[in-house]
Amino acid sequence: MSKKNIDVGLLCVAFQAVYEELYSGASCRRYNDLVAAGDRFIENNPEIVGEFNRRRGDLLTSDREVAAFMIAIEAIA
Repeated sequence: MSKKNIDVGLLCVAFQAVYEELYSGASCRRYNDLVAAGDRFIENNPEIVGEFNRRRGDLLTSDREVAAFMIAIEAIA
């Protein structure tokens, strides 16, 4: 799946599940790497992130949200 073919609706569903898991205390060994990759993805893909934020009704503002976003991207790719 290319970045241009990301189903943002599916991404929102995947994100919510992953975010809830991380929020409840699940550990993630790749957390720091995911946050760094997420920061790069956000910078390089403003159209996808903008659509995701609009669908979600909120911005990605925390490291936990960025890590969950990247895990969700990986899950649907």
